[in-house]
Amino acid sequence: MSVKDPVHLLFGYVEIKGENGFCERFINLCTASGIPLWDIHKRSNEITAKTTIGGYKKIRSPAKESSMHIKLIKKHGLPFIINRCMRYTGLAIGFAVMIVALSILSGRIWLIEIDNDTAISDELITNAYEDAGLTIGRSKRLDLNTLCSDVSESLSDTSWTTVNVVGSTATIKVREVRKTPQIDYGKGTSNIVALKDGQVEIIEPYRGSPAIIEGQTVSQGDLLISGVTESRIYSNLFSDADGYVVANTTIDVSHSTPAEIPALKKTQRKIYSLYFLGREIPLGRVKDSDCAYRHKEWLEIGGKKMPFGLFYTLSADFEEQAVKLGSDEILLTAINDYSLNAYHQTLHSQNISKDVSVDKNANEICVRGRYHCYENIGQKVPLEIEESEAEAEKKPVE
Repeated sequence: MSVKDPVHLLFGYVEIKGENGFCERFINLCTASGIPLWDIHKRSNEITAKTTIGGYKKIRSPAKESSMHIKLIKKHGLPFIINRCMRYTGLAIGFAVMIVALSILSGRIWLIEIDNDTAISDELITNAYEDAGLTIGRSKRLDLNTLCSDVSESLSDTSWTTVNVVGSTATIKVREVRKTPQIDYGKGTSNIVALKDGQVEIIEPYRGSPAIIEGQTVSQGDLLISGVTESRIYSNLFSDADGYVVANTTIDVSHSTPAEIPALKKTQRKIYSLYFLGREIPLGRVKDSDCAYRHKEWLEIGGKKMPFGLFYTLSADFEEQAVKLGSDEILLTAINDYSLNAYHQTLHSQNISKDVSVDKNANEICVRGRYHCYENIGQKVPLEIEESEAEAEKKPVE
């Protein structure tokens, strides 16, 4: 190898072989044309040599004038190595892209699992953590302590919650609050009084003394069962009065429906967005609305959510406007609304009889009803005890 070979390897050179011509004339013509030749070996009418890439491109004219037939034997140098590697450019680029993608994705959360032993649904827990910032595709460099603290405030029925990140999987652990049962020691004092007017039909005291008899008419606020009982030694015993008092009562129900009623006109719109590696890219302008529904469609592989998805927000706005009803529609609406009110007001009573009437005029329809029924009119109220002057004097002065 000559001294020039390192430089030639950098810029590239070729080995050639010339046959069936005038070797000396070929060498002289190459020298005159500025074509470098080195490592020249001659055997009878055959010659081998080395030349640069540029020299090989200009060697056709000297070869033709000297009747030499030139063959390319071998290629050497960096340009030819690069040219061979260029055949695999696509593979090299794909490999580089794969390395970059893996380095980016390895630092993000791909899967979220729920370890839950509470009555709270997994969906509610997932939504709470998403609002706090833990979503599929987000970076693993999250402040987990602050994240769990924010979620604990929104999930009040949990004793503690934590997030463990292993690899690209985040496991959310939620534990339920163990509530101490409330124990009623029965040390309160109270009376049972009438919630409304009526005629007493049944009185059943569990604790305390009855203050009325069956068949007696009582008014709202009258004492029914007293929490004060007189003992054999003529002293008062205080207790938490309990029991029930059934009375014959009257319940009046009425409802009016105007000819024009307010109605809501709804306007809907749907805005799509793309979710990519923790970032949501809206495909439209998001506006404030009266109510909105979010739908999330995730890319799943093997039943596991990937950090890619197509979301949409269905929003609706409502505008109130007056609608004039026909006579049949007004009557049907009035009866439906009246029936609903009557159901709620007589829900805890046993109906004996009822009288319903319908009054019509140009502006509205009014439905009225009177129900005669049996119901429990007892209501527990705290017992107020007045201190005697002697008991007040015994109290220490603060």
